[in-house]
Amino acid sequence: MELFITATHDINDSSSLEWKHYTNLPKDNIKSRWLTPMGKGLLNSLMSENFSREAFDKHLGKIYGKFDLRGIPLQNTKLDGKDLANIDFFFADLSGSSLVSVNLSGSYLSECNLKGARLDWATLNDALLDNVQFDNKTSFLGVDLHKVNFTLATLLYDLALSQQRIQQLVLIAILAKRVIG
Repeated sequence: MELFITATHDINDSSSLEWKHYTNLPKDNIKSRWLTPMGKGLLNSLMSENFSREAFDKHLGKIYGKFDLRGIPLQNTKLDGKDLANIDFFFADLSGSSLVSVNLSGSYLSECNLKGARLDWATLNDALLDNVQFDNKTSFLGVDLHKVNFTLATLLYDLALSQQRIQQLVLIAILAKRVIG
């Protein structure tokens, strides 16, 4: 079997051989598939089509209704304002990427590398962020944290909450300075 799900195909029968194959791919294969000629071509197509929903529909298959971008190498990529809802980003490298104002609703970001990623003002309704890699440069300003599933990511939740507290204190200090004069 191939390493990529056939475009427009949605695998949702857990008893099928396809489902067993794609859901049990080893992490090394999930990542390295993007280094194959097919993976490079797919990544180039998505990039040239500006990561549009039409490009996803045309080039990607799905698992349980989520576009399969597992393991994709998108480090230092500018994705601001993109509609990245309902995507499986399991084990993807989004380190250093700008994801400002993106829609990641319903997406899986399990075991992603989010070190240095900016998710400011992103919509993360029902997004799953478990066991992700992050650092103090990973940013969540303006994100409604109550709508994010931070299962197994308590430290990431604490970082995001602290950032929002600090931002709020800075704004209060600026307003107080203007009032006092």
